[in-house]
Amino acid sequence: MGGGEALQSMEEEADRIYKDERGVILDDEAASTRDAMYEQAEFVEREMEKMTEQIKSIINTLNASQGGELEATDGMNMKYNFV
Repeated sequence: MGGGEALQSMEEEADRIYKDERGVILDDEAASTRDAMYEQAEFVEREMEKMTEQIKSIINTLNASQGGELEATDGMNMKYNFV
């Protein structure tokens, strides 16, 4: 086998290995991206829960200081009723 034939054979083998492994690599990248997005979504959910509690606290403070009645429910459907 000459130098050119050996090089061609090595290139073909490299292409075959790349094609065999490409699906696995892409699956790993997709799983990694999915996991990162899931973690980010969990973080956003926790932050929104904190914000909800802060808004409820603000509503209670407003109620106490202004004598009005503002209902804050878990669904965050809010109504302000002036007294």
